[in-house]
Amino acid sequence: VGEVVGDEWRDAYKEHFRSFALTEKLLVVPPWEEPAPAPGQLVLRLDPGRAFGTGLHDTTSLVAEQLDQRRAVYAGAPILDVGTGSGILALSALLLGASEAIAIDNDPEVIDVVRSNAALTGLGGRLQVDTTPVENVSGSFPMVVANIRAPVLVAMAPDLAARLAPGGWLVLSGILAREEQEVLDGFLAAGLAHVETVGRGDGPDRWGAIVLRGVA
Repeated sequence: VGEVVGDEWRDAYKEHFRSFALTEKLLVVPPWEEPAPAPGQLVLRLDPGRAFGTGLHDTTSLVAEQLDQRRAVYAGAPILDVGTGSGILALSALLLGASEAIAIDNDPEVIDVVRSNAALTGLGGRLQVDTTPVENVSGSFPMVVANIRAPVLVAMAPDLAARLAPGGWLVLSGILAREEQEVLDGFLAAGLAHVETVGRGDGPDRWGAIVLRGVA
């Protein structure tokens, strides 16, 4: 047991948050470290604070890998990040070639965190972040990502499907293996096609990501 005086607990996470490769192309670097990217790596400056999304959890890294692998899908186009947390996925997409990122979250506390992270990486001019509900987001997108929990995703299925451009891609995460079929059924009912499910580990508590596609 140790004692932390005053508000020092707010910064205790910094001791354990260090630079790491989020994908082959993306190196996450906190602002208190100097970046040392490998040749061809892109640097994403990130201070998650108390917002979800350090990139160290499987739910986040699985989506980031899909953004990296499928960057040709949204090159030069806008993307939508639902449940943005720290903004890590929206900012990753911008570095990987998206023209603009619309990031939404129902927690008003994270909005300033996302804006600050965008400024750290020089991406503030290409990011729009607010608490707009997904059903009120205007426009359509070739790529939509949503890293939330399974029951919330299922409830959002019609609205997420409606945000896709014709033939657009949707990547869902925050899903345990035992929840995958329920989530998949909800999105198939919304008219989307299942492309693949990816995950790490084994058993019912394995985290996974589901990739779907809209009708072209």
